[in-house]
Amino acid sequence: MAHLAQSLAAIKIPDLAGKAVLITGASTGIGAALARALAAQEMKVGIHYNSSREQAEALADEIKAAGGHVHLVHGDVSKEGETERVVEETAKTFGHLDGLVNNAGGMLGRKPTSEFT
Repeated sequence: MAHLAQSLAAIKIPDLAGKAVLITGASTGIGAALARALAAQEMKVGIHYNSSREQAEALADEIKAAGGHVHLVHGDVSKEGETERVVEETAKTFGHLDGLVNNAGGMLGRKPTSEFT
């Protein structure tokens, strides 16, 4: 893991420094890897989690220890209103929000897309 973090830190994209991003489902897996990568670019990273609090806190601590700026936000984005609150809270914390990565996933059921609101 340390080798990967060093590799990510070696790649610099100056245009990303100072930008703020929210990553849903960022406590584990792809979302956590993306949070590390964007923090290495000196971005402000909003780490959203729902049920993986311990992993989210450990990731936030890791990013902070490396000098990164992070905001931890809890919410169930499958519930109406929660997504808006998560986005608004993160934007308020950072003063703005430049990007959103919709990474959270879960099986809520199967139905034809024509039935979605």
